[in-house]
Amino acid sequence: MNASADANIIVTEEGPSSAAVVLFPEWKPPFVRLTAGEAAGRATVILSGLARTIARVAWWTSRGFIRDENQDAVLFAPAPVERGAMLGIFDGLGGPSGGKGASAAAAQSFVEQLQRTAPLSIQSFDEQGRKSAGAFLGPRAEMWLRGAMQRANAAVRARAEHDRTEGKTTATVGIASDNILVVAHVGDSRAYLFRSGELRQITRDHSMVEALAEGYMKRDGMSREAALAKARTSGREHEILECLGAEGMPHIDTVMTELLPGDVLLFCTDGLHGVVPDERIAACLASTASPAEIARSLLEDAYAYATADNVTMLVAKIGLLEGGGKS
Repeated sequence: MNASADANIIVTEEGPSSAAVVLFPEWKPPFVRLTAGEAAGRATVILSGLARTIARVAWWTSRGFIRDENQDAVLFAPAPVERGAMLGIFDGLGGPSGGKGASAAAAQSFVEQLQRTAPLSIQSFDEQGRKSAGAFLGPRAEMWLRGAMQRANAAVRARAEHDRTEGKTTATVGIASDNILVVAHVGDSRAYLFRSGELRQITRDHSMVEALAEGYMKRDGMSREAALAKARTSGREHEILECLGAEGMPHIDTVMTELLPGDVLLFCTDGLHGVVPDERIAACLASTASPAEIARSLLEDAYAYATADNVTMLVAKIGLLEGGGKS
């Protein structure tokens, strides 16, 4: 296990022989010097040996221009399945002392649960008795993620009680394996899928802005764009309706989607999606650049749009493994 507490980045180190994960935790971008509160990394993950599908992944987390510390956390680890990866983003809430501890506690809880979990089989059989990889992955991964979210909620509350803070955190965590992505989500951090020139948000914000916008659409027949624009003028754009660490059990959304070669995934906190327009995000994800270069471009965009928050993202490009087992 390799953990960097300063930047709240938590990763696990596994060799290709054990979990088909190749990780470079000491990698530093050659084009920038990381400062306090920043961390970055990259990895290549085999998602399907049969289909020879891989994900090239990069993450970047920064405290930004204004904040004194980074309260976000990033999770990258082998998935609790036979092959694949777990990707996670957490945005701490509750003040300087509480938010950082909450996001770290949530991410660490997922890591500890992974260490205690035997890999879930993704092999099933069709009606003719032939092996069919991934047919049962979705429901099994969804169940695992729901349970992990509930235990992470308890871990965040325990950390807050120990530290005597009101720390809470968002959580957007996905399992990518074979040709499937399963995401569990609480709060307003987001997961996006970019495919064939189209950017699609695959999570739903648990925020007052989203709730108000849905009300405007139903009551007034407004378009989603107009409803969101009106909701953002309400003065309640920073209110989160669900998070880990609050009293009671949070509402946990789950979503499953197919993964195809050429897809690009983006997990990010609102330090990015709250200021950078979707059109600009889509343009970055459409680039032929590496995931690390895309992450850097998105960070620069967040700075250009004067983000007032920590900025954290995880970018994954889905592709095919080339000959020789190298990527």
